[in-house]
Amino acid sequence: MSRGNIPAGARILWESELKQVSSIGWVESCSKEGRLLATEPKGIVEKLISQENTMTPPAKKSPVRNCKSTGSKVLKCSARNKLGVPRRLNFDAHHRHLRCAVEIEDTESLYDYSLRYKMHEYCELPGCRDVLSCEEVAEIMIPTTLKLSKLRSRVILMRSFNKVVKLHHEHFALAGNFSSKNFQIYQDDSIKLDGLAEGAIVEYREAVGDLDYRQFVHMVTEEVFHGQKLPFDLTEWLRIISQGVNACDGSLLCSHIDLMEPYQGYGNFVSLFQLFWKVKDTAGGEDLLNSLGHYKGWKSEGLRCSFLRDTLNYEDDDGHRFEYEDDIRGLLRLLMNSFRHSAKSHCRLAIFLIMNEFRRLLSDLQRALHQGGYLSHLSVNYSV
Repeated sequence: MSRGNIPAGARILWESELKQVSSIGWVESCSKEGRLLATEPKGIVEKLISQENTMTPPAKKSPVRNCKSTGSKVLKCSARNKLGVPRRLNFDAHHRHLRCAVEIEDTESLYDYSLRYKMHEYCELPGCRDVLSCEEVAEIMIPTTLKLSKLRSRVILMRSFNKVVKLHHEHFALAGNFSSKNFQIYQDDSIKLDGLAEGAIVEYREAVGDLDYRQFVHMVTEEVFHGQKLPFDLTEWLRIISQGVNACDGSLLCSHIDLMEPYQGYGNFVSLFQLFWKVKDTAGGEDLLNSLGHYKGWKSEGLRCSFLRDTLNYEDDDGHRFEYEDDIRGLLRLLMNSFRHSAKSHCRLAIFLIMNEFRRLLSDLQRALHQGGYLSHLSVNYSV
């Protein structure tokens, strides 16, 4: 290209008295054909000319900001370098619990989720009636309606608490320094922590573990449900958590029967009943019965559910009635027979019907078997 025809801003790679060159192609063709140039190409043009039988050097890894590395663990990360090649990054021991700055997936805090979605629903229990008093009429019988948490709400709360328990199992804690804004919900309802204050993760001690448990209950009560009446199915779970880390094993609280999906909860109750019946006549049976001794005399309290009353008073064709012990054994048999016969079409609501009649029974049965070592398979789920 003659002088004066070079576009404005173009880089001049070679020039002579009559010619200026801004195209690397022309310079490269001279090099391949062995043609000599009157003057050497300018600058670093030699480095721009491709060489035969040479490989492109690997791209250098660029540092990732906001991801502190201690080298204690090597975890796979979805980050990619400028060439789109996946790379492995070193992160500290808490990385799997914390939302990483290089993640591109959209998340929503538990605080925002509780404002955007309704966290509870109402369920009418079949076979149950409540008494409503009014001025005109002495008593009115109305269907029993429970305020229950939605299934997704239970999953999110369970997994949020699970995240706290995981830290405790790894000998770390938050000392109560968190809120619903720190729990990030992913599209698959998995949970990670984000936005924690500097130094919020501390070494675990029983005292700071208790602070985490109490703060979690406060968070659910005041931030998630905004100080309103709690859903019926969460009250016992939160009551146990509020008693601190020694009140109940964390793995059991992360698998609590009250928070299960309805059919899963009923299946779990059947399994607990079968396990109880297998253990009661063994060497450990006496301790198990004693741990549930407060259910002795349950008949004197009466039954509100018509399905349970029908089962208790059932007579066969010969007029014979089935007898139920006035302790935990008879009570569990009554419940099982009811859902096999009079209430068999309502198994989906079984755990709610049981909780409405005996609020702590399912929780007490699960805890008693766990403390006896019969539910040792339960563990904190590290996949959520």
